[in-house]
Amino acid sequence: MRITKVNQRISRLDEQLSKLLHLKEHPKRRLHESLSDWADREVQIACKGEDGYGAGCYQSALKAFRSLMDDGHSGCSIGFTKAILNRLIDGKPLTPINDTPEEWGDQYSFYGEKGHYQHTRASSVFKTVSPDGSVEYSDVDRTVLVEVADDGTETTWHSGLASKLVNEIVGPITFPYYPSAKPYKVYAHQFDSVNAEVGCFDTSHILKIVDPDGNEIDCERFYVESGDRGFQEVGREEYAARVLSYRNALKSRVANK
Repeated sequence: MRITKVNQRISRLDEQLSKLLHLKEHPKRRLHESLSDWADREVQIACKGEDGYGAGCYQSALKAFRSLMDDGHSGCSIGFTKAILNRLIDGKPLTPINDTPEEWGDQYSFYGEKGHYQHTRASSVFKTVSPDGSVEYSDVDRTVLVEVADDGTETTWHSGLASKLVNEIVGPITFPYYPSAKPYKVYAHQFDSVNAEVGCFDTSHILKIVDPDGNEIDCERFYVESGDRGFQEVGREEYAARVLSYRNALKSRVANK
């Protein structure tokens, strides 16, 4: 009986050793080596002519790629892992955040009597508490304004008007809150109706909103700057008058050059 058990153990060891010896012949192993060699060659090519900083970034990316390959990721799992890694790189929480005391940092104040708090798990999310107890939430990465110039070029930047529109049309932030990986994009044409000064504007024509999934939301509106009150919505007639003023100012600037 003992001899039989010993022979069985030896047989299993022989089988395991045989698997180890032929591991490199396994299709997944060959695929891993093929992708690793390909990635190594691509990084070598990309690093040619790069300075130390650029080459270091390529090498760092190669390390991350090899780590994923070593963990056996492929197909669906590598896509899922990539999405997780991208959120970590972008500073996005992996699960919804909550409006609980332990998830907010200490109070700080830059704007008078209102209390301001930054979320500890999502640094782009803030809470503002007024003296009367009312609360407002904001996420500086939730929206961006895409300014479309006369020649069609686009410039992206953060805008309070864009955030206000998204809160009004899509809805304000509610908790639990899961910050999107991509922002709402508010497209607008803006200009200085008085002097046609480049880089300045007092008039804004909101063209549309594009949500994080790429869906368009119709939103044609017109806003003009109104002193301390900021941008106020106006009708199409007043906007048309400002467009005419802008075109005349633009012609004058061109003629005086």
